[in-house]
Amino acid sequence: MAWTWATVGTGTGDRSLSLTVGPKQILEVDNKTHVAKAYQNDKLLRSMPASLGKRSTPSSSGTMVVINTSQKVTMDSSTYGVTKGMPGYYKEDVYWDVRYTWTGEFVHGAPWSVDDQGNSNVSHGCVNLSTTNAKWFFNLTQPGDLIHIINTVHTVTPNDGFTDWQLTWDNYLKGGTAYTTVQM
Repeated sequence: MAWTWATVGTGTGDRSLSLTVGPKQILEVDNKTHVAKAYQNDKLLRSMPASLGKRSTPSSSGTMVVINTSQKVTMDSSTYGVTKGMPGYYKEDVYWDVRYTWTGEFVHGAPWSVDDQGNSNVSHGCVNLSTTNAKWFFNLTQPGDLIHIINTVHTVTPNDGFTDWQLTWDNYLKGGTAYTTVQM
């Protein structure tokens, strides 16, 4: 669906914007079943075994928005205080990355956890998929798509990504945590 509109107001003149809205795409991830289901326009496209965050580094529940995608990200535990030489340190190139929080939660390929996918949680908070499934999802998704995770012990923090979906409509209208309402 394509939209075009013009806005007239103060400033240097008229501005116009043209954009195309893609299909409705949602990845639903259930921590109880360890399954990620990709939907397009409410039709199930693929069901994939997944591993989520282990007890010490749980994944966030909530409805989050894809921020960006990258074929390769270097994930480094020192970004949250676990530095080289400490137990739990890692610095790893990870592929087929779909980011949905600013604090570093992604859906990504995790060939090292394939045996755990579908039955147990071993990640540092991310949604781990096989390389094949992660690449498929990476090629499907685009910024603005929704990722809905349920049944974890942690709820996504407001402002950790595009988390407007976490606010009730009344709170959103009041200004929630990220917006200000102007009264004239």
